[in-house]
Amino acid sequence: MPQLDATTYFTQFVWLFITYASFYIVLTKTILPKIAHILYVRQTKAAGVELAENTSSQSETQKSMQVSTQHMLEACMQSKHALETTVQQSQDWLTQTTAMLQQTQLKPLHAQYTTHVQTSTHAFAHMETTLKHTAPPSAHMQLAHPQNTNKSLVFHQALVRTLFKA
Repeated sequence: MPQLDATTYFTQFVWLFITYASFYIVLTKTILPKIAHILYVRQTKAAGVELAENTSSQSETQKSMQVSTQHMLEACMQSKHALETTVQQSQDWLTQTTAMLQQTQLKPLHAQYTTHVQTSTHAFAHMETTLKHTAPPSAHMQLAHPQNTNKSLVFHQALVRTLFKA
């Protein structure tokens, strides 16, 4: 690697010196005087030491600052009001839409679901009663055994098919 070669150290130091020296010269001759001037102007304005010419422009500046501040406050209040109105309208729309959905779509679906569950429950209760009366007691014991759950399902399905065909 060339940067670790001892024979090139001198040229690296020379270029490093040239780079830092040029940066130092640019910094001290151009950038720092501008910064110092800006800080001086700020300090004199903050201390209130201004020329007579600037006092009239300062009062105009203050007036324009007050007017612009007033306009900004009015604009902020208008935007706040518009945002609150929009949020309220959105909440009202959401409430109305939810109520409409519940009335038009969910209520009939709920009625259909309730009817279906009642029908299914009645059919299963009827089937269970029929199984109790038609199957011998030994079949009840065998079907109730935990190892025979698949047999029980097959038996119930076959019985339901035969009951509902008639």
